[in-house]
Amino acid sequence: MAHETETPAVGSADAVANQINDRLAILARATRQLLERAKAGEPVDAKALRRALRELEDAPWAEALRAEAAAVLDGLPEDAQGAGPAGDGDRTEDAGRDPDVEDGTILRRIEALPDQPDPDAVAAIVEDLAAIVSLRGEVPYAAAMKALAGKLGISRSQVRKEVLDAARRHRAAQDAAAAAVGQGGPTLVADILRDQVPPDMPPGLILPKPYALSARRPPGREDGPPDWETVAELPDFTKPVLPAVILPVARRHDPDADAWELTLAVRRNGTWKTVEAERSILADSRKILQLADQDVPVTSETAREVIHYLATMEQANLHALPEGVAVRSLGWRALGDGRRCFVLGRRTLTDDPPGAESGQPPITVRPPGAGERRLLEGFTEGGSLEGWRDGLYHRILPYPRIRIGLYASLAAPLIARIGGGGFTVHYSGLTSTGKTTAMQAAASAWGRVNT
Repeated sequence: MAHETETPAVGSADAVANQINDRLAILARATRQLLERAKAGEPVDAKALRRALRELEDAPWAEALRAEAAAVLDGLPEDAQGAGPAGDGDRTEDAGRDPDVEDGTILRRIEALPDQPDPDAVAAIVEDLAAIVSLRGEVPYAAAMKALAGKLGISRSQVRKEVLDAARRHRAAQDAAAAAVGQGGPTLVADILRDQVPPDMPPGLILPKPYALSARRPPGREDGPPDWETVAELPDFTKPVLPAVILPVARRHDPDADAWELTLAVRRNGTWKTVEAERSILADSRKILQLADQDVPVTSETAREVIHYLATMEQANLHALPEGVAVRSLGWRALGDGRRCFVLGRRTLTDDPPGAESGQPPITVRPPGAGERRLLEGFTEGGSLEGWRDGLYHRILPYPRIRIGLYASLAAPLIARIGGGGFTVHYSGLTSTGKTTAMQAAASAWGRVNT
């Protein structure tokens, strides 16, 4: 599903905007809980509801929620304008606050527990911790779980298990609610982006619920193509996921590491680019921040949401994503299915019989670092065999020490074929005696000698 909204002329930085959206999302959920309690006839904290109304004023997606909260406030008796029910004041007081451990809310509630706490009070703390952990992960809340374990006199691992089990239930409930948003099935990405799809996108790529793409038109570009952002359409509001479009367009297997990676098409500021990332990076809220160096707008605040989005996209599109093989180093490489290929720069030469390449998974060369990428660029074709033979080979024939370097260079691809061992040719001597020239002659058979 696509939306189109106007981008304000003055906006916050991405990280600040995401923090605000996360805060409002948590606040909306807490407000919904208060309203459900009010409908059930339970006493609620009017101060918390009023605070929620004030803070949700600037959230257009919360208009219905604000109206419902206002109606509940109008129906409360005058003596309900103070704190909530005894023993529950802290919980409702915090409903309109960002539940961050640095704010001390959870920790203060744990410290306030008596030596023999009421099981319901402990359960409420565990549920609130779980709701936060399901959104932001457990790392920032380890201190709170440790404090609760100390208060109860049990192991930290036992508390952690209870919190994570409850967090999984929260996440499942959120996913189920999100999946119920809207009618019909998933949307074809091509139907949303139309003539703005990335060139390498598979035709059947879908956008599963609850995710959608929202068009934004920055000031000064009202008549041009829109920018897009990824959002999650939840029951009570639309939550931004990231201010860009990231689409998985291929899956590749690295037989050397026995690991999988995704090829991502990233659209930001009106331009598509390709990013390759190991799945171990895309599944870790800390490692995924490495993609920020490649201009992928992921922050520590949005990492978990982006991970969940990418995992959902990949799972929903396994039927459409083409699969291939990724190799990372030069020379002969095993492809994991009994086949081999010889990596020559960006090119790969297989030992398949002629015509057998059709129907085989495509092979992509993926060097592990910038230095290796620069080295690969040196393996290029140029000139002609006759020109190289007349211009270089015939001229070095009188110089056996230079010839042996060239012969060693040309022999390298044959070692695996004959079952031989590796070897090294080492040049040593005084400066300006031809060492560099000999190495350039050896490299000339493969590409640019200065690369």
